[in-house]
Amino acid sequence: MKVEQPPISIDNTIVQERNHYFLGKPMSVRDYRLDQEYFLSRHRAHNRLLHGWGVLCGLSVTNHPRPDCKDSWVVVCEGIAIDCYGREIIVPENVAFELDLPDIDNDDHDKYDDDSYEEDSYEEDDNDGEMEQVAQQESAAQETRKRKRKRHDERRYEDQYLLCLYYCEEYVEPIQIPYDTCDPTMTTGNRIREGYELRPIPFDDISAQCWLDLIGDPCTAFNDDCGSEPLEECASCMTPDCPCGTYVPLALITRTSEGIDIDMSGVRRLLTPPRYLTHIIDTSWEHGGTLELDELRDERGELRIYFDRSLLPNNGKIGISEATFSVYALDEDQELRFLGDEEVRPRLEDHDQNANSVAVFTIERKDLTGRKTIAGSTLYITLKCDFILDCHNNPVDGNFLCAQFPTGDGISGGTFESWFHVVDSRDSYD
Repeated sequence: MKVEQPPISIDNTIVQERNHYFLGKPMSVRDYRLDQEYFLSRHRAHNRLLHGWGVLCGLSVTNHPRPDCKDSWVVVCEGIAIDCYGREIIVPENVAFELDLPDIDNDDHDKYDDDSYEEDSYEEDDNDGEMEQVAQQESAAQETRKRKRKRHDERRYEDQYLLCLYYCEEYVEPIQIPYDTCDPTMTTGNRIREGYELRPIPFDDISAQCWLDLIGDPCTAFNDDCGSEPLEECASCMTPDCPCGTYVPLALITRTSEGIDIDMSGVRRLLTPPRYLTHIIDTSWEHGGTLELDELRDERGELRIYFDRSLLPNNGKIGISEATFSVYALDEDQELRFLGDEEVRPRLEDHDQNANSVAVFTIERKDLTGRKTIAGSTLYITLKCDFILDCHNNPVDGNFLCAQFPTGDGISGGTFESWFHVVDSRDSYD
């Protein structure tokens, strides 16, 4: 018998009483339940308020390995998540899940056509301020409609669902209830087992705040609580604010005529465990040191940064690129200029047998062999690790604390900064 429990503990409250034990204390079911309620409510409040909700570790979603199952099955890897009510959801082992999605309907592509939307009507008013506000509202409404049409056109012939994880409980070890009912055959569970369910939810049925998106949403609710009056809900932290309800989204499933596409870029992740953090482990220069111009020439002007895990390639929004990997030179005249080869942009390369584990920046040849080289300059290197993701979609832990390797402060993301001085020993013989 499976029982879905209320979303939070008793009466949405954090229990403030606990048992006082003493010799000869009479105990009943109520007393034993109180102990569980006290510690569960406190523990879940701790999770909810200090950690938030999302994926703690694991729970990657992949296509089914069998070709004949790829169109309707996915595999969810083991892992742990915390829902918005502070409850841990544990998937103890890899599990295959059949999506069981409805048939694709391509006849709704005109859902966001102009004719399907009626212009919002506003009563005219002589007040210029109100008229200006009305105009702004109309403009915002038009932009929203255009945005929805654009988004819908991009996936016009596709179905999109969020594969969500859901906390549930069930009674196990059935046992008869001898005195609690007139029916002697009535049973209940001797224990409560915490479990999970996987459910595909239509993407359009989920709040915009559920799935992190590279494109913002102007329809997101505005928090208008900046007035001088105190907040109406003074105890707002006592009540969970759950944009996804009881669900934790794991992946965006897009079904096309070619099969199933899985996107995990919008998963909300909590503090990444240390073993899942990716770090910078070395560079091709000594931080704060000197490097001969001839050495740079021998390396064809390439500066290298090494990582301890494979990285995702550049897709124009995240990854190694001229926007995330930059090098500037400060010459002896205190002039700062950008270094880089327009034909050879920053890129990923393999190191030994580790794929996509080295970021390479190429200094333009004229800066190494021209009339005015970078000899005598200090080179400043910046790597924006918030936008550089590893193979698990976690940003690189790139803060170069105390100029020590491996990098990191225990939190995903950050900015790697380093510098070194370029010298030309031949100048001393001139």
